[in-house]
Amino acid sequence: MTKARAERRKDPKMRAHVDQMIASGAVILGRKPLKIIYRGKLHTLSNGVLISEGLNFWPIDAVVVEV
Repeated sequence: MTKARAERRKDPKMRAHVDQMIASGAVILGRKPLKIIYRGKLHTLSNGVLISEGLNFWPIDAVVVEV
């Protein structure tokens, strides 16, 4: 097995908050910066800091695509 990587997060509470959002149905749109849609709003995080919280991203016209 590989060695565990050193923790680089400055605020483990933010990680816990993001984990809770994902467990509640949030969707990750991208990384660097981390962009998450949660309850119809866009949240952006960079370097463990919440840059923007709750920009309206709703309603979205959903398009169903079969893969």
